[in-house]
Amino acid sequence: MKIDRFVENRTGIVTSDVSPVESDANIRSLKDNGFSVIVTVDDYDFNLSWKAGRDETIRHYQCTFGDYPHPTGWELQHLNEFFLYEISYGRNVALWCRDEQVKNQIIESINLNRGNLSFSEFIQQKLESQPERASKIPEKLTHCKSCTEKGCNTRLVCHVTSVTDAEIILRTGEILSASKARGKTGEELALEDRNAAGDPPDYFDYVMFTFGNCTAGDRLVMERPLGRSPSPEELSEEFKPGVRFYFRYADLVRHPGFCSDGYHYCKIRDNIRLLDRVIVIIAPESARNVLLKEVSPELKERLIFVDETEYPDILSWSHQAYKLAEKYYWIGKR
Repeated sequence: MKIDRFVENRTGIVTSDVSPVESDANIRSLKDNGFSVIVTVDDYDFNLSWKAGRDETIRHYQCTFGDYPHPTGWELQHLNEFFLYEISYGRNVALWCRDEQVKNQIIESINLNRGNLSFSEFIQQKLESQPERASKIPEKLTHCKSCTEKGCNTRLVCHVTSVTDAEIILRTGEILSASKARGKTGEELALEDRNAAGDPPDYFDYVMFTFGNCTAGDRLVMERPLGRSPSPEELSEEFKPGVRFYFRYADLVRHPGFCSDGYHYCKIRDNIRLLDRVIVIIAPESARNVLLKEVSPELKERLIFVDETEYPDILSWSHQAYKLAEKYYWIGKR
């Protein structure tokens, strides 16, 4: 395995016939060389950020494209944001690509001409320009097809949480980041067993969103009490849906706390008030009595209950929730 460094020595290009994450020895070697994240680009079924091998202190981001091995300019810029975000938090990133042409395209997209700007100024400028670029997102992303729609419909995003947490959110009228909600630092939360994915401390300073038809949010709700990724059986016969808070993506792009970290397409720093931007909240019928206890009249109007027994697995539930949410897209549109 060979490592060539570029971008202020903060990024490494890994040359190897096989992905470095297939070997614990290679993972250790990259960690010993100062890398915190390994990005592998290949013909995957979906993108995923998770702990690399048995080492809980280094992450693996498996990345693919809708028409692999032919990335669009938008996809390259989104991956570019991943590198810039990680570097801005002091983490070095190693990159491995199955396809040589893809590797060259990614390197070119990262090695952008920054003129007279220092590297830190360049990163800051790119992060500040995120909302403008994010607003040009395609209507559908097809790098992941793990849903009924066979791709991410980007008009709506949602924050998915457990019924217990949703009760607090409806009572207070705002969604808080994990660090704000639990009164702990990101460093403390990153060490908890419920952080099965190995997310870094800064992730806990944000309210996270998935696209409206995505299954990832409900997976995460099940994953936390399990401390691991749910099995296929748990996502079907034993599936328990969370509560989905739906927003228009275009509204959140204009939020002052908006950020894209190159993996999550949308997250909001610290907190977001529901009455400002939420369009509909979809919850399982079994949670009706709990969630209606202290909800305000304004939010009660946006709260819809669905009989989860009619949609007993994660795919059918996500699909139905999204179909309902789409009907509210134009209500109160700015």
